Amino acid sequence: MGPTPTGQLSERHPLTVEIAREFAVGPVELWAAVTESSRTAAWIGPWSGDPKSGRIALRLNAEEGAPEQTADITDCEPPHHLGLIIDAGSGRPWHLTVEVASAADGARVTLLHHLDDAATAEFAGPGWEFYLDRLAAVVTGTADPAEIEFEPAYVPGMCAHYRALVRSDGRPEDSPAPD
Repeated sequence: MGPTPTGQLSERHPLTVEIAREFAVGPVELWAAVTESSRTAAWIGPWSGDPKSGRIALRLNAEEGAPEQTADITDCEPPHHLGLIIDAGSGRPWHLTVEVASAADGARVTLLHHLDDAATAEFAGPGWEFYLDRLAAVVTGTADPAEIEFEPAYVPGMCAHYRALVRSDGRPEDSPAPD
């Protein structure tokens, strides 16, 4: 039995998967874990380039072959908001928003993946759950992120959850059919 999926469709944005984690650290500390290359290297991968240019290259260290993906920074308001468009190599860029906010016992990071089609949720959701669990391992120091296994816990383990969130027509699973 693997981890339980936590992602849901966002109530704030249409056809957007929203996944959050809370930590017993302040927003500034969590922002650093999410944005500083020396810190992201441990859970998702290091990035290179000048963020002031609006573009960085992210090397995904948990992916086969550790591919490098270009990320355009569309919005950055430290320590609370980061907007990215990532060239995921599929011909369809991924539009992401990362939010860091105060929470009751520290801070919460929320990742929003703005989907261009419903089918993307089935694999993107489990992927972000995986990376956020790796972030949690780093922030809490409770596990080695390299020991968190993607298969079978996340894929295929979480695929059905994300598939059920959306229908092929892009409407939430529980929404009524159009007239």
